[in-house]
Amino acid sequence: MVEREYQSNHDYRDEIDRTILTFLQRRVKVDPESCLITHFHKCRNYLLEECPAIMPLWAEQGYDFIVYPQPMTAAMAATHHRFVAKKKMDKANWLSLRFKRTGGSSATNHPIN
Repeated sequence: MVEREYQSNHDYRDEIDRTILTFLQRRVKVDPESCLITHFHKCRNYLLEECPAIMPLWAEQGYDFIVYPQPMTAAMAATHHRFVAKKKMDKANWLSLRFKRTGGSSATNHPIN
């Protein structure tokens, strides 16, 4: 489903590829010698496997929210738009949460009695 859309829909393919390029920009800063072509193909394979597992599948299973510590990627947003929102399913809504560390673990700071 998602892979077919990637092959046939230029706009969707652009969103997937934009997500990959964002990763590659970070990757080249960490390892300038890395093979970007290899990383591009691995990222694309990962996203084409992961996007249908997260968005459409979880929406069909009735999950209201996806809680994640980062904003939604362009690939996930495009997948949600094409495979969840277009079906008028109010499911698999992305909820980006950031947790702030304040020292030790909560178990250390607040022992259970």
